[in-house]
Amino acid sequence: MKIVIISELSYGTGASIAAFRLAKALSDLKHDVYYIVGQNSSKIEKDSSSITTYLLTQQHQKTLREIIFDKIQHLTEQIIISLTQKNSKSREILYQFKNYKQKTRFKFKLENNENELRQILETIQPDIINLHNISTIISYRGVLSLGTKFPLVWTLHDCFPVTGYHYKFINPNQQEIITLGIAPQLINIKKSINSLINASCNLIFVAPSEWLASLASNQLQGKKLVQVIPNGLSSIDFFPEDQKQSRLNLGLNPEKFYLLVFASNLKYERKNNQLILENLKRINELSIEVIACGQVDQDFSEQYPSIHLFEPIFNLQKIRQLYAAADIFLIPSLIDNLPNTVLESLFCGTPVLGANVGGIPEMVIEGQTGWLFDPYSGDNLITILNHIYQQRQQLPQIRQQCFNWVQEHYSIEQQVQAYLQLFQTMITSSVKSIQSK
Repeated sequence: MKIVIISELSYGTGASIAAFRLAKALSDLKHDVYYIVGQNSSKIEKDSSSITTYLLTQQHQKTLREIIFDKIQHLTEQIIISLTQKNSKSREILYQFKNYKQKTRFKFKLENNENELRQILETIQPDIINLHNISTIISYRGVLSLGTKFPLVWTLHDCFPVTGYHYKFINPNQQEIITLGIAPQLINIKKSINSLINASCNLIFVAPSEWLASLASNQLQGKKLVQVIPNGLSSIDFFPEDQKQSRLNLGLNPEKFYLLVFASNLKYERKNNQLILENLKRINELSIEVIACGQVDQDFSEQYPSIHLFEPIFNLQKIRQLYAAADIFLIPSLIDNLPNTVLESLFCGTPVLGANVGGIPEMVIEGQTGWLFDPYSGDNLITILNHIYQQRQQLPQIRQQCFNWVQEHYSIEQQVQAYLQLFQTMITSSVKSIQSK
């Protein structure tokens, strides 16, 4: 089967990591996999030589239309700037014009990407296309164009393709927060989504979690199907390492009790890592030490000297050792889909203390693979941590349960077979549709 997978990034974010892992697993089964990305990354956890990768050109040669637009925009901007010096009201006009200019350039970028993508696909002639996060490289119109020629499966990693925003949640100050990113500011999102929902193209959405599938189905009003296919992992890549040896390898005390968090998202309100920092003293008073992994500000270690800080890790063995070294992995998100980190932790045998939101409860089974807590309550977090610490003699048994359970429910083999079955159904229905015409 010829399968094209399209992603904004080749690797690095949760969505692109999931896309890459799926591409690699399909390629390992000897399918012809073509990975088309908007931006490449060298931070890949394993060999990708069996995947044919295309990088959409970042510097396109400008068309005559773009050159004319640039000249007109430059001249117009100079006129507005000269008026601004005489009339303060012109400042608002200048702001609006710059916004319009940004929209125009973004539109040209998408058009150029879509033209290049069309040429690549004409060469490949795929049986099916699997879209992942693509909002900054392909427009909704571009998706509709693809759907008239090829069957499409669009994997949702957040709410954006069906809502126009990535996530909506309530922050600790009881304010509603909507995370938009750059693309929604530059396109008529509501009109674009409606055109996609009502189009007759051969398109099915895939959601990794029941939570996201329910949200998407409500938005789509039954006009497009949503199938649940959870992300999976390979037990060849992720499995329990020896805890004591892992701690020694990482320079940690083998006798301590450790809580693992990922610190790269400290500035993202949705990830809610501020809850950990606000309650760090109380956590330490329970005789629990915190391991944090990720890119942080330079003064982080000075501000929080009790935290064992590690730089971002991309080596698979070191990632396994990091999970294995921890007694618990903590994910305090205010909203999340089906985080890769939860799967990775469970495959490495480390139980998860997870926020009771989004798709996290689908993986964190109380007392079996971990525990759930209220991400808005520091008191609830400390109470459950204290309970876990007092019952720490049971952790070896729970660690084995984690690995057994997640292998049964979230293996990469299950994910790949579900995708292949869906792909084949889509291809067959597409062929029948063509024959009926």
